[in-house]
Amino acid sequence: AQIIVHPGLTMLFRRLKWERPLMPMKWLSEEAVTRETQRGGIKGRCLSCLWSFFGPIFPVDAVAMIISYGVGATWLWVAFTIPHPDTVTFYWLIQDIFGLC
Repeated sequence: AQIIVHPGLTMLFRRLKWERPLMPMKWLSEEAVTRETQRGGIKGRCLSCLWSFFGPIFPVDAVAMIISYGVGATWLWVAFTIPHPDTVTFYWLIQDIFGLC
């Protein structure tokens, strides 16, 4: 679902001319990681580890992830708690979207 949500959010932010979510988070920029690594300590090692795994993280990435996993968790909850989930439109709609991805 994040494959669909992320481009939609990016387009929405660009149309609204809201550029802040499209810029990398300052605490995980390459400069901040380098500075903290040179200082030493646990913070520098943790940021260096995060940077090596994820690279720059943008707020739009975090929002897209939260929305996608929230929808997926809701879909699982519907699938396992409702006796006949095939009668719920949300279930089939999200299943078709997940199947598309």
